[in-house]
Amino acid sequence: EVMETPNKQSGKSYRNEVAGYVDFRQDLTSWLTVDAGARVDHHSITGTEFVPQAGVVVRPISTGEAKAMVSKGFRNPTMREMYLYPPSNTDLEPERLWNYELSWRHRMKDGFAYGARYFSIRANSAYLHMKNKIVAAPEQMSYLGIDYRRGRWFASVGMQYVENLYTAVGEAEQTEDFHLVNASVTYAATTNVSLWARGENLLAEKYEINLGYPMPRATFMAGVSVNF
Repeated sequence: EVMETPNKQSGKSYRNEVAGYVDFRQDLTSWLTVDAGARVDHHSITGTEFVPQAGVVVRPISTGEAKAMVSKGFRNPTMREMYLYPPSNTDLEPERLWNYELSWRHRMKDGFAYGARYFSIRANSAYLHMKNKIVAAPEQMSYLGIDYRRGRWFASVGMQYVENLYTAVGEAEQTEDFHLVNASVTYAATTNVSLWARGENLLAEKYEINLGYPMPRATFMAGVSVNF
C-alpha cells in the first residue's frame, strides 16, 4: 500500500502485508467434531504474527450441541492511524486479544411448542477483558432476539444491552451503558420483489460510541428490495 502523509511536511509511506491461513474440520464420531485453524501474517513494519484457533463441538443429544472455542484476534494499525492527521502515532503496535467461547444450542422437536413453531429465539452474551482499554469496545454485551416467519412474512425484533462501552480512554476515561431495541418486517410480494420496514433504537436511547458524537435516536426506514 502507498499513502500520502499530509500531516507531515512531505513524503510518502510504504508498507507490505501478506498472510496465509489453513482451516481443518473433522467429524471424529457422530457426536464429536473438532475444529482447528491457523493464520500467519507478515507485516513489513510489525513483523510476523501467528494467529491460531481451536474448538470442539459435542452433541450429547440429537437436538442439542455444546461448543467450546478459543481463538486469537489480531489487527495491524492502519496507515491512517499511523500517519494521517492528529492523533496519528507512528509507534502504534498491533492489537491482540484472546476470545473464549462456550455455548449451547438446542433445537425443539416439530411436535413441541404449542403451535409456536413459526418462531425462533436467539440469545448470546459476551464479556471482554481488556488489558488496555479501547475506544468503542464494551466490557459486556448481551442480545436477545425473536424471529417470526410464515408464508411471505418475516418479522424480527431484538434487544441488545451494552455495558461499560469506553467512549474515551486515558485521563478522560468515560463509559456508556445502554439498551438498543430494533425491529424489522419483510413481505415477499413476488419471487424477486420484497417490501421491508425497519426501526432502530426504538427506545430512543441517548448514547455515544465515541465521545462527542451522539448516535441517532429512534430511526425508521422503509424500502423495496429487487433481486435478479
